Amino acid sequence: MPFLSIVTRHLTKRVLPFLRCQKSVLSQIDLDYEHIVLPDDVGIGITKANQMLFLNKNVVSGDYIFILDDDKWVTENTFVADMRNLVQEKYPDVIVIKTKIGSEVFPKSPNTVIRGEIDAACVVVKSDLWKSNIHFFMPFMGGDYVFIRNLLRKTKNVCWVDKIYSCSDKARFGAIE
Repeated sequence: MPFLSIVTRHLTKRVLPFLRCQKSVLSQIDLDYEHIVLPDDVGIGITKANQMLFLNKNVVSGDYIFILDDDKWVTENTFVADMRNLVQEKYPDVIVIKTKIGSEVFPKSPNTVIRGEIDAACVVVKSDLWKSNIHFFMPFMGGDYVFIRNLLRKTKNVCWVDKIYSCSDKARFGAIE
């Protein structure tokens, strides 16, 4: 069982963003991770893409889970090592990290989760908590914000890290390339 499962929903028409995502994952110096790619060959839309996470939850085997969509990349090649060190030191259920999307950084303020100010790439979650809450990505349940809000309601064992570990250049990579 790997320490970290990195789960990527991938619209196969988005070639260049995915290559950058994949390159960032493969650059990790700590290799105790798995990269699970959930391909979307037809463009099923965000609602069904969210559902892909729930429908594939049994494929994910890491102790901790991180959602890194194909239009985002990991900013540090020490990400897996840093998360492992943090877990060994503090044993958190949820690790909240910073994500830069375009010119904005999320979450915008520490220790608060506000709709529109957080993204799935802002959290690394202990496997059992992730799997018991991933249904919040199902259609009509809410997606990123509702998933994260419910995680934080179910545990107080949260570590907030004031460092940008993931990034998305929406202006350049948001469209299908």
